[in-house]
Amino acid sequence: MDSNVVWLDSQLLLNQVVPVYQPIIELETSRVVAFEALARWVHGGGAVSPEVFIPAARKAGLLDDLTLVICQYVSRNIDLLGAISINLELVQLGNPVLIEDICQVFGEQGLKRLHIEITEVGAVDVDFALARAGMERFKSLGVGFSLDDFGNGLSNFQRLCELPVDTLKIPRNLIVGMTTQMQSQACVDATLNLAQVLGLKTIAEGVECVFQRNALKKMGCTMVQGNWYSRPLDAQCAADYKQKRLGLG
Repeated sequence: MDSNVVWLDSQLLLNQVVPVYQPIIELETSRVVAFEALARWVHGGGAVSPEVFIPAARKAGLLDDLTLVICQYVSRNIDLLGAISINLELVQLGNPVLIEDICQVFGEQGLKRLHIEITEVGAVDVDFALARAGMERFKSLGVGFSLDDFGNGLSNFQRLCELPVDTLKIPRNLIVGMTTQMQSQACVDATLNLAQVLGLKTIAEGVECVFQRNALKKMGCTMVQGNWYSRPLDAQCAADYKQKRLGLG
């Protein structure tokens, strides 16, 4: 683990972590339809990767506190940006206290523009009845759900059948592999066909070139995100980026 966070000062983390926003683009119109909020931590020693501080926060029992800090920022930016997705681990959806705290942070109108991306770290320890109940609570208030990294790890057909999701997210490794591997392109195509049969929307992550974008559009992908369009941005830059794309089609 990064030596900067071996000690993980909880107050330092919670006071300094902020979200940045990566645009999600609708392929049919080329417009921004949502943003994904991504946690970033910069302190005196420099930037700490979320791949480092999020597992550290989880181990220290701070993940729910970290989630609420990000939610508070996002709730203040949702009027500026419109629809925003946040990441919750599947186990967190089984925590009714956290769910009610999130509902309080966003309020009735904010929840209608909130989307939750389900990640499955530690899913072997999840009470699926509780997690599904948490999802149903959110859905009753207008929150949408996507299954992140579909096809990676535990994110599989079983989860797709168990959980009331609206969207599948195709992982970056498959999208990157499309440029050099026929197998990756075939897997992406199969996932998109499955989503179409099930009536689900799709988001492809990690789009980095026009070839990927064009291939995904041809295969029927609904939405994309990645550095070819935009890196994650602060709230005002994200709003400006959205405005600039309004005339595209």
